[in-house]
Amino acid sequence: MLQKEVFLAWKEVFGGKYVMDPIFHPYHYGPYSQMVSDSQTILRSRQEIRVLSKGEMHQTYVISQKGKLTLAEEIRHSEIPEDILNMLSTKKMDWDEWTSKGMMRYIYRKYPEYAVMAKIKELKW
Repeated sequence: MLQKEVFLAWKEVFGGKYVMDPIFHPYHYGPYSQMVSDSQTILRSRQEIRVLSKGEMHQTYVISQKGKLTLAEEIRHSEIPEDILNMLSTKKMDWDEWTSKGMMRYIYRKYPEYAVMAKIKELKW
């Protein structure tokens, strides 16, 4: 789920600006970035993010209190406009309500170039 949310943030919020390109490529369950995977591992080991179960095979990632302090410092030194940060926050709340299949269906249909290796063909058009 985190891979998909970062992908959507990169494509639909940041539009390729303000943050480093996570280098997504098509994979079996949609866009995949090794950079996002490595970052997730690091953030979890530092206890800056937590994983919350949201029901049947659905989970979301939240920023811990420790992570919020680190993030606030990063934002203070960034050039990301406040309206972009607000949009990201709003989108994240929406995406957290989606199921994994719903998110994959949305990505496959809006970004079909990332569905070429899809293992769940019925989520494509």
